[in-house]
Order: sequence, then C-alpha cells, then structure tokens
Amino acid sequence: NHEDWLLKTYRDFTRHSWVLGMEAFETIRSYSSKAERLLRRELDRAGVSLITDEVRIPYDLFFELVPASHIHFLQNLKLFCRTPDAVCVHGGIDPKKGAVEEQDRETLLWGGEDFPAEYRGGDVIVYGHSNNPVINEAGWPQPNEMNRTIGIDTISFGVLTAIRLPDRRVFQSSRRRV
Repeated sequence: NHEDWLLKTYRDFTRHSWVLGMEAFETIRSYSSKAERLLRRELDRAGVSLITDEVRIPYDLFFELVPASHIHFLQNLKLFCRTPDAVCVHGGIDPKKGAVEEQDRETLLWGGEDFPAEYRGGDVIVYGHSNNPVINEAGWPQPNEMNRTIGIDTISFGVLTAIRLPDRRVFQSSRRRV
C-alpha cells in the first residue's frame, strides 16, 4: 500500500496521501536529504490547502533522483504470490469474494473487513499490514495463525518477521526501537 500511494504521487503531484499518511520523508531522505528539506518546506507552505485544494507540490525534486529501475520495479510489483503452500498478499482478502484471483486491488493491498476472522477458504493466506500479532509471555510478537491464515506483521513492535513454508519456521529480526 505504501508503494501504491507513492506511485499515485509519482503520476499526479496533487496527490499527497503518500507524504501525509505514509511517513514518506524517511524514503525521500534515503535518496536525498536536500530533497527532503525542500519538500518539507513546500508542504509546510501549502498547509491545509494540501487537503482542501488540488495543490501541486514539486515532487520532481525527489522523483528525479529515483533511478528509473526503482520506479519500474514498483510499477511491476504483483498483488499476490501463489505457491504450492500458500497465497501471500499484503493486506488480505475479502472472504465473501472467493479466491485471491477474484479479489480487487484495494482489498489485496489493504485487507478485507472480515479478514482474517471470517476466512474459511482452502488456501493458506500469509499476510501483513494488519498489526495483529500474538504477544507471547516474554512480550515478543509472534505470527497470528487463525482459520488457515498467518499474519506476520510485527513491525510496530520493532520486529521484522518472516515465515518459511511448508514447515512454518519463523524468522525474526532483533528488536529495534519504534
């Protein structure tokens, strides 16, 4: 979903949701601290009109620094990955709409309202985005396994989580401050 909003801004410099809602300045700074400072200044000048009007911000200060291969990569990301062991999606699915191939783009990116609680499909669904880990006795976030779904979003606890299938072995980073 972050990449999707970045690309919306890339296509239309009056779209600010990526900058306002996705902590984009960390990404901008990773390419250029100067571009970050200039864009912060422009956004501060625009103020509330960023929301009330179609204000154009010079995001080209940033996008001109992003290699074309990076944009190409983002534009060609798949919405899901089906393997023999699972279907991997960012947000989840709508349990009422059937298989992952029948889902709409927004649901795959953001998750479905009744997911994962109402999911009863045959596929194992591995997803992130939901910030719903199970916290163990030591206060450590673990994947949330429910109804043939595995939620691996633990980053709000400062831990990056991955899972290997089919054995479901969990790999996690060291905890970082959040």
